[in-house]
Amino acid sequence: MVLVRLHQSVVTRLVACLVLGGVCISAGLSLQELRGSEAQLQTQITRDVTQTVRQLQQVLADDLDHHTPPQLAERLEVFIADEWIAGMRVAWSDWALIELGRWPSQDADIDAAVWSLPEQGMSGGDEINLRRSTLVKAPFLYRGSVVTLELLVDGPAARRQTRSHIMRHLAGQWLILAVMTLAGLLMLRWWFTGPLSKVAKLVHCTSSPQPFYQLARQMSGEFAQLAEAVGGMLARIDATSQALRRRERAFENLYQFAPAAMVSLNRSGHIIEANRRAAQLLGVDHESALIDRAVLDVVRPEDRSLLWQTIDRLDLVAAPRCELRIETGEKTIDVLVECAGVRDEDGVLQSVRLSLLDVSESKRLQRELADKSALLNLVIDHMSDAILLVDAEGRVAAHNQQLATLLHRRSDSLIGQVYDPQTFWDDLGVLDQELFLTRLRQIDADDSRSARERFETRVGTFLFQGIPVHDAMSNRVGRLWVVQETTPQERSQRLLLQQTSQLQSLKHLGQQLCGIGTVDDLLTTACEQLYELMGVEAVGMAIRWPGAGRRNRQLLHRGHGPYLLAPNRALIDTVERQLMPRILSSQAAAFWPDLPSREQWATTFAQAGLTCLAAAALRAGTDSHGILWIAQRGGERLERHHIYLLETLCPVIAARIEVAQLNKRMRQLHLTDPVTCLPNRQQFEQMVQRLVLRPGYPWAAILVNLDHFRHLNQTLDHEQADSLLQTMGSVLTTVCRKDCLIARLDGATFGVLCPGMPGDAAAVLAQRLCTVIAEQHVVMPDGQKQRLTASVGVACCPGDGTTLQAVLDRARARVETARRCGRDRVVSNDARARKRAS
Repeated sequence: MVLVRLHQSVVTRLVACLVLGGVCISAGLSLQELRGSEAQLQTQITRDVTQTVRQLQQVLADDLDHHTPPQLAERLEVFIADEWIAGMRVAWSDWALIELGRWPSQDADIDAAVWSLPEQGMSGGDEINLRRSTLVKAPFLYRGSVVTLELLVDGPAARRQTRSHIMRHLAGQWLILAVMTLAGLLMLRWWFTGPLSKVAKLVHCTSSPQPFYQLARQMSGEFAQLAEAVGGMLARIDATSQALRRRERAFENLYQFAPAAMVSLNRSGHIIEANRRAAQLLGVDHESALIDRAVLDVVRPEDRSLLWQTIDRLDLVAAPRCELRIETGEKTIDVLVECAGVRDEDGVLQSVRLSLLDVSESKRLQRELADKSALLNLVIDHMSDAILLVDAEGRVAAHNQQLATLLHRRSDSLIGQVYDPQTFWDDLGVLDQELFLTRLRQIDADDSRSARERFETRVGTFLFQGIPVHDAMSNRVGRLWVVQETTPQERSQRLLLQQTSQLQSLKHLGQQLCGIGTVDDLLTTACEQLYELMGVEAVGMAIRWPGAGRRNRQLLHRGHGPYLLAPNRALIDTVERQLMPRILSSQAAAFWPDLPSREQWATTFAQAGLTCLAAAALRAGTDSHGILWIAQRGGERLERHHIYLLETLCPVIAARIEVAQLNKRMRQLHLTDPVTCLPNRQQFEQMVQRLVLRPGYPWAAILVNLDHFRHLNQTLDHEQADSLLQTMGSVLTTVCRKDCLIARLDGATFGVLCPGMPGDAAAVLAQRLCTVIAEQHVVMPDGQKQRLTASVGVACCPGDGTTLQAVLDRARARVETARRCGRDRVVSNDARARKRAS
């Protein structure tokens, strides 16, 4: 349960906001009233003084002749009763000077502003100075003589008196505001915070759905809806959890009782799980005997590298396969292995699942059939003569490749065709067609013996031999025609020159492809070179890009680079959606001397001006990366050497594509730690070196060393120690900023590179890392939980050095200082560390 402090509570924050808002509003209003009272006070004092002076003038005018000076002084004392009138003075020629109040001993000691008030008229309203005293002189005429009347007004005293009255008024307002605020808080507590606190308490206690439903029945309004919604959400979570547990049990049963042998491997290649079929296949009594056993122990030594290569291709292919041999006691069997990766929610590979299928018997049958077929094809295809077998119904029953090449026909188009000598041999261009047909009919009519005849054609001289074929009952079942070219030297020489030219071109192409490192450059170079090498109208290459959600990569070359016009865009879409799946499903190269009119993809090629097409799969081993196709326009044909080049180059290009993809993967693996999947020391130092090359740019390096890791590594097993390092990597990745680089340098030492971060900020981040690590625990073999701690050293550039080695050495030294000072601490300053150590 998460403990919420008082200052973190929503209720506390809401009450504080209301109180502070009321105080601020009241203070602002009070300050505004105080400021506005200044001008009103000055006007009011000026008017009061004017009115007092007029009253004094009236009193003096009425009593000067009827009273003595002492009596007159007693009557005037009434007018100086106000605190803001400091003194009064009256002077008349017939009387002695009358002084009342606080007057200085001499007139020169009076420090006051002088205001001369005329006998007639009113004041302007701002003649009295509230910051100092004001001497008001108001002479008037009485019976022809001047009576001098002077008042000394104390401005600060008047200002204090008025402010005191205003403050008493504001105190009353503040009291009323406090009472209203308290009443508002009580209402807030009763109507809002009370129900909300009940809901929050149940949430903090991780209660089941039932308490929320009970609370919803007790309350009303939105809080009842909130409680009911939380209860419903918890109920749905519980139902989902139960469904997930049932599905997990179903998956376990599916795994154990699967018809195929299945084993699961960890990162080190040891078996962590196996089913019953795997135990039977590997010759053990129970699947538990396979746990913690290295899978390479049962694989033949020469096939172990193939297994690792297949596992490494999990990032490139969803389910890579391979065939290898395993040893079970004294028996060696052939198995088909299919790999599948088990990943966590972050996409990190956790384990590898192998599906093993015994293919020993099928492999044996395939080898026998392949040996017999290869032997028969070798005998027929390596004969220099063209062979044609016509059955008793007059249809082509069999032929060899030499015949298809001689007639410039596709091999599969000849089988089942009606044999008509008048049109069948037209592609040879026989010079004497009438004699040729006559002799062939005569040979075909003789069923008792074979016969031969020589004919001249446009391409050379050929010897036709017809051999009748009979069954065991001496019944004729067909005729075998053997066509032998009688100009072998010329043909051999021509073939030799052609092959030499092709080999030179292949050598040149191979040299160029070997120096290319990326797949895109490989496709561009291959298309350009193949276009020049083959001399065809168009060369196209379509590559299946690894990974879901990515389109295929295609290039089409027709003389001046890739085309983006509408007809060729349709051609590219047709290749991707129709032609490529068809070619990849076939094992051999496909050749269409004339495009089939019923195929939709052929219509697109015809609209692009292409009428003759050949294509083959880019296959390396058992993996297909795409297809390579060549085409000619109307009136031109693809020759047999084009097909040879196509079949020869496809494995080479496919291998180079696979090498380019593997090189990219190897570069990634070379800079990644295999245990934590974090960058390793080499990648960390490369990043630091880039920052060093930017003078004046601040950065910091934090080295985190897990305390007592040697003891933990000796106590825990290998898998638990790796899990501990992976936990450290996850903690560092979660706490640090996204632009920070987290790497595992060696052992239990991790590095955090903070670009653009000064030393103080890096020290704060290091302290936060140390605190978060201290909250982690590891379960020891005896069941006890041990708290994890770390010694952290911080160094920054340029404060601790300007080179890679200087900053890292300073950070390592501070890690050692932290360890000597008791571990579980951060050292970012040498002076503080020495003071702490002393």
